Amino acid sequence: MKIKLKALLLTILCSLFLSSFAQPEQGGFNKDSITKLLTQFIKDQTKKDSVKNKQIDSIKKIIDLYAKGDQLKEVGVIRLLNKPIAIHHSTMANFYSKVDSVKIFSNEGFILAIYVYIKDSVFVNTKAPIELSARRIAQKDRLRFSGDDKYYIEISDVLRYDHTNLFSPDNDEFVLTTANPSKKLYKAIGINDIFDIKIFSDVLGLIGGKSNGLVQTEANYKHIIHRSNFPNCNLFFFQYFNINLKASKFDSKFKSSDSSKYLRTDLLQRNWLSLDASLNLLNIYLPKRSPSHLYFDIGVGLNNSNIVKQKDTISTISKSWFHEVGYCVYRNDILGVNLRSRQIYNYSPSIDYNSGLTFFWNPNIEFFYTPKGNDVSKLFFKINYVSNMNLKNSDFMQIQVGYSAKLSSITF
Repeated sequence: MKIKLKALLLTILCSLFLSSFAQPEQGGFNKDSITKLLTQFIKDQTKKDSVKNKQIDSIKKIIDLYAKGDQLKEVGVIRLLNKPIAIHHSTMANFYSKVDSVKIFSNEGFILAIYVYIKDSVFVNTKAPIELSARRIAQKDRLRFSGDDKYYIEISDVLRYDHTNLFSPDNDEFVLTTANPSKKLYKAIGINDIFDIKIFSDVLGLIGGKSNGLVQTEANYKHIIHRSNFPNCNLFFFQYFNINLKASKFDSKFKSSDSSKYLRTDLLQRNWLSLDASLNLLNIYLPKRSPSHLYFDIGVGLNNSNIVKQKDTISTISKSWFHEVGYCVYRNDILGVNLRSRQIYNYSPSIDYNSGLTFFWNPNIEFFYTPKGNDVSKLFFKINYVSNMNLKNSDFMQIQVGYSAKLSSITF
């Protein structure tokens, strides 16, 4: 009997573990299938009269507690309102009609795309993503007729969102109809506080004999401050901030720079530890109904480098501030490109030579591939270029290949 109980408890633990990784669309474990499996086990054992009633009750409590786990993750219900809605026109009087169905694509706490079907007409969000919250859906975001944008409806007439807590809902795709007018939404993991880690190497450092890092590790923390934009507008101001930490391992002959041959470019190319923090000033979602976005950030940074001076190696820190413009392009669920241009204003380190302010231009392009169709894990290829605008012929290039994991989205 003890062996059977231990086997059951082991089954429960294994099921919980597997369900944390499973994706329902892939036919993996889920709450319903596991609960049915365990309930059937109890029925079979009861028929055999091999489990005492107290033991049955204890196991049932475990199952009930597990079944409530998904309920605790529920953040709200979005509903299709069953009433005629006003169809507005810029110069004509309103007329009324009922909605047949609504198709919604949600992504990172936004309604990225919404299609409202009324008879033979389709109304869509034209520019902006719409925050998926009760407050925002109650506002008057306009959904325009795809055939003539002079006709529009308001999202508050079509939907209502009843939230049970303030967590952002997970990415989803669903349809609401008069027959199925509501949809439960569940808590998203790791979209407000995003912790991403990268491990990569530099091709030019490995086989090209350049003084680039052989092995590099980069940790990035991104906090979403808000998801609020003005209705019918695709502009977001001060939406997030970033903190980025990078450590590099160099070939022994490139661990430090000789002060007699020292260039300010070496501070960026051979820094073994760097830290920067940035604040988003403006975020623009382009094109329509896409997660691709153009951003403008400003930030400060610290670079730690080793310099040999009179046979002594000293570690020196240089300070900088920068502004950055970038465009994140998502072609589909598995492929994307990040384009970035950063202007760096680097101040003299705490040493007694080569003082002053140096201006660097740092463009790069990154191609990424997500094997599982989500951004939890990525393979990436990045070309990074740094140009010293105060001194010609001191530029350098990095070609990086590596792996990125979004630890904040991994649940156990």
